[in-house]
Amino acid sequence: MENFEALRNAIAPYLPEARSYATACFEGKRWGGKSLLIILDTALTSTGFSYFSFVEPRVRRFERELLDGLTLSSSHNLFLQRSWYCVSDRCALIMLSAINRFSSRDEHSEREKLIKWARNADPFRRDDPFSKTKGLGVFSIQYLRGQLGLDVPIPDRSVRKFLSAYYPSRLDTPSDVMRAIDEVSSTLGITRLELVWAIWIRADSANRSKLAAL
Repeated sequence: MENFEALRNAIAPYLPEARSYATACFEGKRWGGKSLLIILDTALTSTGFSYFSFVEPRVRRFERELLDGLTLSSSHNLFLQRSWYCVSDRCALIMLSAINRFSSRDEHSEREKLIKWARNADPFRRDDPFSKTKGLGVFSIQYLRGQLGLDVPIPDRSVRKFLSAYYPSRLDTPSDVMRAIDEVSSTLGITRLELVWAIWIRADSANRSKLAAL
């Protein structure tokens, strides 16, 4: 419990901002609720680039310059090759797979399909067609489910590294990390998404401080 109190103190300064991200997800307001932007965010995040300095700014630029009424069904040609908003083959594969699976007559219908997928997806079995997409691992599936409003544990490397300093058991697998997120968030009385976002924001703040010192 002492370790968890130390953990609480470590993330406390970042919880207000983390809560704003989590609340946007829970209320269906993340990226304005636009399925295309939510999946693009996930596809870029899966490439391993820094979220706050690379992924989020790219999605915001796409929103400003290209979105303008686009839905999944009308964006197919944009993702046939690499570009500044789709920087790798992995990104393109995820986008095209989502377009093929979730395109519908309008944005509302596409979002309904996505949310239905999120509620039923299993990141370990990966037994639905979209979850089998090359490049979608446990982290990416959980991340997308979280962006769509589910309070799920998201086991990425920075979360694992941070929790390992406080958690009493080894965190060797994604399952271990997810279990730790469940326990820590419950103990601290916050949601899983609040915990994960606070860890990410803390890590980004530390990176910015290091760069400023150079």
